[in-house]
Amino acid sequence: MRKALVVVGLLAVAAVMLVSASEVDQHNIIPCCDKVERPYLIKNIKECHEQEKRKHCKYHAFIITTTNGVEYCLDPTLPWLKKKMKEGLKCPPDIEGETSEMKS
Repeated sequence: MRKALVVVGLLAVAAVMLVSASEVDQHNIIPCCDKVERPYLIKNIKECHEQEKRKHCKYHAFIITTTNGVEYCLDPTLPWLKKKMKEGLKCPPDIEGETSEMKS
């Protein structure tokens, strides 16, 4: 009887851990821009990430999130964006070490 309770308890803990892990994965979904924009200038930048071309993302873009929570997919050739990056704006890649099948 005691062994059965231990087994049931371990199964319950495993089930909780499995559900928790799947919820974490849902929150780490990497966005994929389906188009890129060329706005004049964006102020109040909170975050920046680089999206490289890959299997399901056909554009190289920089994903900018403003302090208001608005997201933009920016053309990487924008002069003002290049200037902000030279001035210290950090835009890490969205997936480290992944090689794209679409790069030429």
